[in-house]
Amino acid sequence: MRAFLSRYWQPALSGILLGITLLAQDFIPGAHLAIFVAYAPLWLFWLRCERYRDVLLGGWLAQALLSIIAFNWIAHTVAEFGEMPWALAIPVFGLFAALANLQIPLAGLISAKLFPSRKFTVGWRLFAFVVAQGIGERIFPMLFDWHLGYAWFYLRLPGFQFADVIGFAGLGTVTLVINGLIAYAIAVYPSSTLMKKDFSWARAVGLAIFLLAGVNALGWWREKELSAPDATVNALVVQANIGNRDKLRDDDPRYRGELVARHLRLTEKGLTEARARGQRVDFAVWAENAFPDVITELGSVESHFQALQDFLVQEKLTLLTGGYGFSDSARVTNAFFVIPPARSWRVASYNKTHLLAFGEYLPGAEIFPGLLDLLPAVANFAPGNGPAVLRAGELLVGPQICYEGLFDDFSRRSANLGAEILINLTNDSWYGAWQEPRQHLYLTLARAIETRRPLLRATNTGISSAVLANGKVLALSPIDQAWAGVFEIAYRRRPGPT
Repeated sequence: MRAFLSRYWQPALSGILLGITLLAQDFIPGAHLAIFVAYAPLWLFWLRCERYRDVLLGGWLAQALLSIIAFNWIAHTVAEFGEMPWALAIPVFGLFAALANLQIPLAGLISAKLFPSRKFTVGWRLFAFVVAQGIGERIFPMLFDWHLGYAWFYLRLPGFQFADVIGFAGLGTVTLVINGLIAYAIAVYPSSTLMKKDFSWARAVGLAIFLLAGVNALGWWREKELSAPDATVNALVVQANIGNRDKLRDDDPRYRGELVARHLRLTEKGLTEARARGQRVDFAVWAENAFPDVITELGSVESHFQALQDFLVQEKLTLLTGGYGFSDSARVTNAFFVIPPARSWRVASYNKTHLLAFGEYLPGAEIFPGLLDLLPAVANFAPGNGPAVLRAGELLVGPQICYEGLFDDFSRRSANLGAEILINLTNDSWYGAWQEPRQHLYLTLARAIETRRPLLRATNTGISSAVLANGKVLALSPIDQAWAGVFEIAYRRRPGPT
């Protein structure tokens, strides 16, 4: 083991640094600044590798460690959602960690083959590492689309405002370039002595500083150029904190009524508190799948349908909620509804497009339907038809469900369809409380900067929040607690394309 660590300590260090930078928590103050050097140890290791095997092993070790640190909550999900014992959930997570981010070792292998040390200088080889890693992050199939650009937002570096021009993926590319420049400075420094008067290492550091300062200056400028909002809307977010075992009982018609009643009681409490403050409420928002039934224009005679309709009519309240719908092919969908205060179930809806593999659909099940019998916990939802815009009163809403908020192109298309506010409905109850909720929160809120649209996020167990178009994050709800709160969201009517 000592010999292994002595040889592979640099890839291990990169894996640890990358993992820490993907945590949306401040265990070590300022630790997220490691994004600017996190890849450097691995790339320095690759520079001295003489065998492809070492390149692959070093890259694999780095990706495995970052996966273990940043995504260890998947073990909890496997145990909770898959109803597996921990003795089985941990090996399943180990398999995930071994395969989740293979774009890293593949980037090293491709670079080593195309830019061998015997033909190319250190600078060209590091350039290849940067390009290969950047391309890998965009095209390699990953369960969760991540990159180092998000840390700019979490760190509140002014450069995050420039994401409306180049996206957070673009900021991730800038971060890779800075890593490459730092790695170059370290690699050439021993041979750049004062006697040789070779200061290429200093020029590399200077260029890295210039790039960092330049992007931050551009971000500061972008924020100053933003158009002022010309309207406000008040949204009551209801976080009912329905436990996983309770949600699994929603196929029982008798229990569906209790789930709806819990949401209605919390909504009524939120309305009462808002009125006591003299605060208006324009609409209420419930989380993903909060209404535990299929909603069609035919409605239903079941009591929980009637209870919801009675409440909305009495309060003259529009509700945006998650529930279940039907696709054109009569398959069940994970859906987003806008329910007005009226005696009709002809409601606007959107069906989730980006379904979560192994949670909302089972890869390969369309070819081998028998797979669904082996994993009954996995849903078999039909996908929707892409981004949409729904009307809630006078407001044009861009609906998204759960991890659709991680897809930058999806939110941009929604904004370009005319959405004035993005609204994300999420249920993070399957992922534990210590890490994933904050991770998922910041990856979702980042879409507001790219589209310059406010984003409101309603969750079942936390974290519910909102972010304005200028990047100001409003209140954060508690985790694993029932909660209701009103967000006053300033926005622009009929904003232009993004």
